[in-house]
Amino acid sequence: MLTKYSGVLAILALIYLSGVQGDVSSKTKNFIYVGDTLFYIEENVWKNWFQARLFCENLGYNLISLDSQEKYNVINRFLDDKGSNGSFWTSGNDFLTLGKHTWFPSGQPVDPALWHPAQPDNTNGEQHCDEFRYNFTYLMNDDSCHFQKNFICERSLASPPANP
Repeated sequence: MLTKYSGVLAILALIYLSGVQGDVSSKTKNFIYVGDTLFYIEENVWKNWFQARLFCENLGYNLISLDSQEKYNVINRFLDDKGSNGSFWTSGNDFLTLGKHTWFPSGQPVDPALWHPAQPDNTNGEQHCDEFRYNFTYLMNDDSCHFQKNFICERSLASPPANP
């Protein structure tokens, strides 16, 4: 029974937390529900990759993994419709094997078709975290993990939360 209402509970929890913590956007229009997945797009708060990951996990989410064409299309369409042109942290990184970008926590490789031209390039040997960045269209780019960016969280309602 709880699973049936978990999406509604997640939205209510985020709205509640927006008043308590002060750094969660209270705009419910930044939620997208597709199939069994709930996405939260944070456009008002900037965090480095590690802080963004922790923020999502504290809500029972993970940073987004664009591991399907459907996810890519949904998020890209949402950001395009809003006229957004920013950068958003994803779960992608090359921490396990330098130069091999994978989604966290699944370990699935990032699809090469998702990268901007000439990416990933690990400029100055410092770019190990992956962002979904606008440059005439949204595609992937590697960047320094300590840079502050917006971020996108996701939660599958078909599985337990990131931090039960």
